[in-house]
Formats: sequence, C-alpha cells, structure tokens
Amino acid sequence: VPIHAQAASGDWPTYLFDNGRSGFNGSETIINPVTAPNLKLKWIHTTAGTISTQPAVANGVIYWGSWDGYEHATNLDNSTLWALNLGRSAAACSQTPVGVASTATIATVPINGIMTSVDFVAGGNVTFYALNAKTRTVIWSTVLGSPPAHNIWGSPLVYNGSVYIGMASLADCPLVQGQLIQLNVSSGAIQHVFNTVPNGCTGAS
Repeated sequence: VPIHAQAASGDWPTYLFDNGRSGFNGSETIINPVTAPNLKLKWIHTTAGTISTQPAVANGVIYWGSWDGYEHATNLDNSTLWALNLGRSAAACSQTPVGVASTATIATVPINGIMTSVDFVAGGNVTFYALNAKTRTVIWSTVLGSPPAHNIWGSPLVYNGSVYIGMASLADCPLVQGQLIQLNVSSGAIQHVFNTVPNGCTGAS
C-alpha cells in the first residue's frame, strides 16, 4: 500500500490538501453554500512571530508554524496540545529572523515497525524534522542546508515511503543552488538530491 498523506472527512493534512495540491477536500460537507453565510470568528491565537504557513488539520488537531521558531499543535478549541522550538535564522540583508515557514504535512508512516502519525516539517535552522504528531517527540531530524544562506519554505510531500522537500535561499543574500531532496520517511536518510541548476550555479529554488 503506498504511504502518503491521507485525509479523513474535514481533515487538511498538507499544503493545498493533497499531493496533487488541488486545494479541495471532496469529503468536507460541514461548510457548504447553506452553512457558509453563518461562519463567524471562534477564537484567535497570537504568537511572537509572523505566521506564513497554512494550517494542516488531522485527527482533530491543527498543526502550524510561526517565525518565532515554533511548530504548534493546537486543539480545535484553541488549547495547546504541544509546541516545539525548531530554530530560526536571519539573513545578513534582513533584520527579521525566520522560524518555521514550512507548512507541515501530517502522515501515518511506519516508525520502528509501528504505524505512527508524524508531523513532517522544516525548522528555521534548515533541519528537516519528523515529529510524533501526538507527543512532539523528535523521531528523526536531518540537516539539509547551512543557515542563514539556506531556508526551507515549502511543504513536504509524502509518498510511497519517501518524503520530498525543496531547498531555497533565505532572502537571496546570498543566492543558493535550488534542490529537491528525497528522504526516507522512517529514518530521515537522504535518498536522492536533484539540483535544479548545475553545480557551480545558483538559483531555481
């Protein structure tokens, strides 16, 4: 059975919902033309840093990152399940440190032979993490670049035993070589790296 991010009704486990980035959950029935006009603000959650990530929702928990360096797991009633600092960095040309700017992907994958709900997300320290989605325990972490030149802005894609993530620069100062990196979902071992421009060149991140 291929391993990838799957959603139950109402869930939104990755950026734009699915691996095809369709932006549509056909199983969502609570919000519809009849109920949409009745939507109202339920709660507000503030942080010490900018929020640029899209929330991922799975199993009644909202996963989101903020530029103060934290990855958050928030229950639907706004109570905190957990928060974990995953670092931040600032480019020489910018005064604003960037923390977690990567939208998480929540997927159930085998960890030591046990199917486990995992929060795959990049930290502001250019390290890619697999976190236990329920407990915030770091299952594995893999350094993929060197701050403050590199940064991971993208959302991971989980498919068939691998997780894929793009590498970019933090603020184009300096420019870096863009990459697409494939890692093993269970161990974090780097399987392949595709350079989007030839070695010795920068850009295409």
